[in-house]
Amino acid sequence: MQLSVCTRAAGRRYDRAYINLVSAVMSQQNQLAGGVRFVEAHSCVFNGKRFGHIILKEGNHLVSVLVTDLDNAPAEIAAQSSPEARQAIVNSSVEGYQVSYFATAKHSIFIVSDLEAARNSQIATILAPSVYEHVKRTERLT
Repeated sequence: MQLSVCTRAAGRRYDRAYINLVSAVMSQQNQLAGGVRFVEAHSCVFNGKRFGHIILKEGNHLVSVLVTDLDNAPAEIAAQSSPEARQAIVNSSVEGYQVSYFATAKHSIFIVSDLEAARNSQIATILAPSVYEHVKRTERLT
């Protein structure tokens, strides 16, 4: 997990939520049946928006865990006013990829893969509590 250093540096430069994000994701590895393993972590820009990006692999499938500002959230999440409503996982399919997403007060979190919809949703459900708590803790520090 040497590349998690990149997320620490990115966390100091861009967003504290990226710091120790790998640990928050991988803390649930035992629950992720199916041999899900860590590939790499980095911060990147896509369509002009910055993301903390954790890449996992299950078999031949890549699974991305993405954390970004809430401003980058889909309208379904951004419109939800209560923190409890934002914790709900919303699932959709976009251009052949399965997307599960939820939000904290200031961030949106996406789980994206080409897995079956049910498996992508299952992974999101397993990761959501630890990732949500991690991101929420970092928001209190800013």
